[in-house]
Amino acid sequence: MSVPNPNQTLLLELEFVPIEKEDDDLETLGAVRKVGRTVQQELTALEGYTISSGSAEESTRGADFLLFIAQTAQNAIENKELLLGLFGSATAAINVLGKQGRIKKVELVLGDGKTLTLEDTDKATAQSLMEQVEAKHPGTLDQLKSGSTKMRVKGKVSKQSKK
Repeated sequence: MSVPNPNQTLLLELEFVPIEKEDDDLETLGAVRKVGRTVQQELTALEGYTISSGSAEESTRGADFLLFIAQTAQNAIENKELLLGLFGSATAAINVLGKQGRIKKVELVLGDGKTLTLEDTDKATAQSLMEQVEAKHPGTLDQLKSGSTKMRVKGKVSKQSKK
């Protein structure tokens, strides 16, 4: 068992981009910014997390970028607890994204670039996300346990609201 730094920071990057077929649409680009601001406001209200805007270098044309940061508990003893913390942060962000009527698709991008597309964001839990990652990319959780504390959640935005 390895013992992590008790002050380990978990970093979840949130990226909002237009869906592919609307990536040059001005209305969609405006919706991306609006969704980013709304999500930032909602996540700011959650206890135990801090959120900040990403730097201009990290944003691409039409994308909005936020950093969602969680400090692990002082008593986090095992790397599995760090994983639960990281996926718990992802779940909090995904639940807020799921409330946004313009989010058409949510992708979870792991530190090594492997991607998981989430179909049902309403039922996302830390445990269910971990199970989905392991089912699609066997062995990935073991790699994450060895120290990666960074993940990206990408919300694909449309000018059309969900029905």
